[in-house]
Amino acid sequence: MGRAFWRFHALLMEDKKAPKLENPDDTALALLIFWLGYNRASRLEQRGFDNSHYLAEELLLVDDLETLFEGTGNNDLSDGTPHSAIIAEAFREVTLFDALFCRGDANQDLHVDLSDAVHILEFLFGGKGPFHDCPNGLDSDNNGAVELTDALRILLHLFGGWAPPEEPFLECGVDPELPGHPGNLGCRDSACQVRRDFPDPDLRHEH
Repeated sequence: MGRAFWRFHALLMEDKKAPKLENPDDTALALLIFWLGYNRASRLEQRGFDNSHYLAEELLLVDDLETLFEGTGNNDLSDGTPHSAIIAEAFREVTLFDALFCRGDANQDLHVDLSDAVHILEFLFGGKGPFHDCPNGLDSDNNGAVELTDALRILLHLFGGWAPPEEPFLECGVDPELPGHPGNLGCRDSACQVRRDFPDPDLRHEH
């Protein structure tokens, strides 16, 4: 992330048309400070940083804040922001830490049960669309793809005595593989961000 901010600073200084604060050197630092404030949390487990384009999206929102550019922003990204082109270039393909998640909890209800297998099937075949806040939660066999075998893995564990999904399972955690690794599909947000611990262990999964 630090390298991306330095790249943003360099691109900003090269762009003669980009709006700048009174001191041009302060613009990248101002965005960094506002972004850190946007991501504040009182406890470490409350939030992990997003990855890929979500980081840039947050920076664009910060870039468009009225308090930063004296009323020129409108909190609407559809009409661009003062530095949208430069931010997109500087933060392309930047990855940080993912949000906490539980593998197999596909529908984000803090349980791993039959409904999660159904949710995966609906995601794949029910026209629910390609977007999901936490693909890692759906990748129950941790093979780097969301597919039919993920629903089968949950069903075979619940009703066939097979081994459980890969960690983190029945608790909130992060993918053991780093962001950007093919086996880590990412997690922008999950139920774990609200509640780190699962409910009563007896309710964790239902056969």
